[in-house]
Amino acid sequence: MRGEESWIDPIFGASLTQSFLQHWNFKLRGDVGGFGINSNVTWSVTAGFGYDFPLGKVNSSAFLGYRAIGTDYSSGGQSDRFTWDVIFHGPLIGLSFSF
Repeated sequence: MRGEESWIDPIFGASLTQSFLQHWNFKLRGDVGGFGINSNVTWSVTAGFGYDFPLGKVNSSAFLGYRAIGTDYSSGGQSDRFTWDVIFHGPLIGLSFSF
């Protein structure tokens, strides 16, 4: 078993933000990569709702959503095989400030 593994993948993504009502918006972001160059595939998807509001003179935004991230990577031979085939997912909460 190897103690450390690293790799680099090309990744392409897109983002969509749709505003509705006065301060609300829906955000959808996703990316995909790998393409067998290093990993077989890597991807992520984020979706959720945002609320824009002023905090003094600072534009602020709160976000509540869900995110999933997956990677399928393997390397090595029969005796030193490394495999990383995982999907992480769960709720996401965020706060941002624009100066």
